[in-house]
Amino acid sequence: MNASLQRLFVIGLLVPIEALVAGVFNLGPTYPVESVLHPMGYTGQPGQLTVTVCIDPASPFAAQASAPLERALQTWNALTGEGPNRVTGSSEIPPGSADFESVALHELGHCAMGLGHTNLGSSLDPIQVLFYYHATKSFEGPNGVFNFDSIGADGSWGTGDDLRGDDINKNFFNVSTNDPFALPLPSDIDSSTYSVIIGNLPGGDTFSANGSFVVGDTLGYPDTGAVMFDRYDAQVEARKLAADDEATVRYGMSGLDEHENSLDDYTIHLEFLDATDVCDIPITFAPILPNPPLVLGRCLPQDELISNNHYRLTDVSLTFNDAAPWWFGVSPDLIFSDGFESGDTSAWDDTVP
Repeated sequence: MNASLQRLFVIGLLVPIEALVAGVFNLGPTYPVESVLHPMGYTGQPGQLTVTVCIDPASPFAAQASAPLERALQTWNALTGEGPNRVTGSSEIPPGSADFESVALHELGHCAMGLGHTNLGSSLDPIQVLFYYHATKSFEGPNGVFNFDSIGADGSWGTGDDLRGDDINKNFFNVSTNDPFALPLPSDIDSSTYSVIIGNLPGGDTFSANGSFVVGDTLGYPDTGAVMFDRYDAQVEARKLAADDEATVRYGMSGLDEHENSLDDYTIHLEFLDATDVCDIPITFAPILPNPPLVLGRCLPQDELISNNHYRLTDVSLTFNDAAPWWFGVSPDLIFSDGFESGDTSAWDDTVP
């Protein structure tokens, strides 16, 4: 791989289907700003939603991907935001490699949980992306262009002192703190504690702060970033949710009335099925173009209206790039190797009685 491609990858690319472009709990600029996207199967009824995931057995890397994929499913099932949750230059991951568990966790946020990117990222044009990658997810306002009027006194895009002109915020924020990393989270996460409307920001703030790891550094949370940040760097281990990831999912789980502890609340359980079974989210490894940059994963979603501004995912599929330099981790059955269990020490440098 070209050296310029060894560090920056694009993850979580959502390809338009019938003009559907997912945002942070939203479905594109033609949808109401307050729109919420729910997982497959949600109808407004309470209870547990089970979303099943499987890997095409004929797909490259199907065997290697199973264990890290199951760990990613378990992480979403636990739904526990924490920090720090990001290891840069992980000693476990070979240089230039992409950690599959980290990328799978991000892609499942799209395909299974209904989440979008917390930052503008690759939605910008090539010139803007160099400067505004970490700016908060939004859509163009009435003037038809993104506005980046001021980075604010903290010198970081994506924080609460940004001036964004008439841009339309798409990132749900804590109305008391506008802090995407603060723990513990409020006991109730719903329309009483979170909002997407800029007018509901706490006093002095001018735009919604997002879960970018650069924002984390700026706000005093080093090595912390939302899983749903739109970028992956080689040799990064990002296998744990941040507070922002947990809060956004929980907002959706408050149901159609957007009030937690009411009759339409639900929970989400992701389940791995054998590849021969029919499942909700089939996974395959295949070419993803264009390259460069190397796109690691692509979620193909469709949606349908449930009620008012609430939608659910339908007919989701997920593809990982078969040309990516994947690191799947060490298989559990390789913990004891080189004859340890059989007593064959011929592969050892020294035999200790």
